[in-house]
Amino acid sequence: MTDVIAGHINLMFGSGGLNEARAGKVRVLAVTSARRSAAAPELPTMQESGLLGYESTLWFGILAPARTPAAVVARLSGDIGRVLAQAELRERFNTVDVTPSTPEEFADLIRREIPKWRKVFEAAKIQPE
Repeated sequence: MTDVIAGHINLMFGSGGLNEARAGKVRVLAVTSARRSAAAPELPTMQESGLLGYESTLWFGILAPARTPAAVVARLSGDIGRVLAQAELRERFNTVDVTPSTPEEFADLIRREIPKWRKVFEAAKIQPE
């Protein structure tokens, strides 16, 4: 972001930038999610901007060992959901959309992301080191 603001690079993909855009330091062109962001509903999606089928989102999650008892997973999930629902925390995340999910929804997201990014890596000939 520093190099964009300084004019050393012309473009970046990344999370954030809304505060800098609101301060007039950078121009945000679009969001990369399939839907407009609640944090900046005025911004179009990449698809609305003409790049059909484009979707790339940054996500975070908490994983536990495979044999973690279901009751423990349920409790952790519930506690995390309650924390993410707190107004104070949501205010601190004012430039990103926070979308809690169930453990099953998160597992499904991971299953969908693997083949999507495998295609990107193969097309770009990216190899793990």
